[in-house]
Amino acid sequence: MFSYALGLVESPPAMVRDASRKSSASISGGHVGRARRLATDEQARGRRERALGLARDAATPARAYAAAEELVATAEAEAKALTGDRNEAETEELRTALGAGGTGKGAAGALRGSAGALKDLEKRQKSRQTRASRDALDRALIDLATYFRDALLVSSGAGAVQANHPDMADKVAAMAAHVPPDRLLRCIEAVLSCREALAVNVKPKFAVDALVATVGQALRG
Repeated sequence: MFSYALGLVESPPAMVRDASRKSSASISGGHVGRARRLATDEQARGRRERALGLARDAATPARAYAAAEELVATAEAEAKALTGDRNEAETEELRTALGAGGTGKGAAGALRGSAGALKDLEKRQKSRQTRASRDALDRALIDLATYFRDALLVSSGAGAVQANHPDMADKVAAMAAHVPPDRLLRCIEAVLSCREALAVNVKPKFAVDALVATVGQALRG
């Protein structure tokens, strides 16, 4: 089970050559686009830090579920930021094509009759935003799983293996010193179960709340 869980969250080696981006490439799992965002986008780095903060907050009952809500809200905000401009542009283009801004009875009638087309577009945009939100949440969960993986490697004496989060080495070591390998493995499995739940359209709040409950219990022993 140990090697199976590691394999599920193992990331390919970073391929970015620029020395100034090596850390970003490592923590992005070798995904060049994400490495670039982490290297240049302060908000992207902040979202990652908040996701990893769940590993700490889950162990504190008074903070755990607020952190879970924040994780879901952050994913939703990221999705809106990624899709908002495109949605506005699409809506404006469709309204123009359907006669918005025109004059006369014909233009007014065409626009009144376009409600169905605009509603269909709105539904597609909402679906796209939902997918973007779930994708953002999944990225955060991968960060969290690989964080626990790093701690599991250190706790098991396999610290020579390349870490996914080298910039978090001190925090990882502290966790590894206090949480035994079997409970760290339970944390990884909880994150993977959360991802599976999201993949079958369980509501993010319910999936992440279940994750926090399991991880919190594992970390507290």
